[in-house]
Amino acid sequence: VDNMGIYSTYSIVSDGIIVDTTPPTGIYLAWESSITVQSVGTDIDYSSITTRIIFKWDTGVDTESGILRYLYSVGTVPGGTDVVTWIDNSTQITVIIDSLSLQSGTTYYCSIKSENNAGLVSNPVSSDGISIDTVTPTVPGKPNEQGSFITYNGVDGSYSSTNTTVQYNWTHSTYTISGIAGYFVSISSSLTNFDSSLAICNYSAGVTSCTAVAGLSLQTV
Repeated sequence: VDNMGIYSTYSIVSDGIIVDTTPPTGIYLAWESSITVQSVGTDIDYSSITTRIIFKWDTGVDTESGILRYLYSVGTVPGGTDVVTWIDNSTQITVIIDSLSLQSGTTYYCSIKSENNAGLVSNPVSSDGISIDTVTPTVPGKPNEQGSFITYNGVDGSYSSTNTTVQYNWTHSTYTISGIAGYFVSISSSLTNFDSSLAICNYSAGVTSCTAVAGLSLQTV
């Protein structure tokens, strides 16, 4: 309107504004991965890497104003920021966190929260943690051979009537952080050349001997 009281026609209508009073939801799972960000990967509980964590999470949901960005942190307690404070990761749901100085024997937790376009932030969601383990397991005890596939009786077998199966028993390695996953078994006719890995014996709590290494073709003397 001008000073004479004459009104112009209406301007072009604005594109509007959406009122959003609720924070984003939908991040139910966050995990550390041993796989690169290009792959899905699975959650891992232990790592020997002290400088890097690969962190993934579910997509957040905001049906009103939409997700603006994700923020992540790393700490020694769920939701903690004592290792890495909150960092903007745009709308990416994976991140490689480099240049860390993680300590063996310590568990670290990655946390994630989302922010919508109205500036509202969700509650943080934390992973179940990843423990750093850089200590080599203790050496297992001397293997005892059993010539036939029989129950271990504590006696080292010097002779065998079969050339297809050998059973080994030994004292387990001891460890306290990540535990023992299994043993590599190698058989050779030489005391100095052990380059033929023939089996991997998986370990579970309470097991005191390895199952037989079968399918062999041992030479008689």
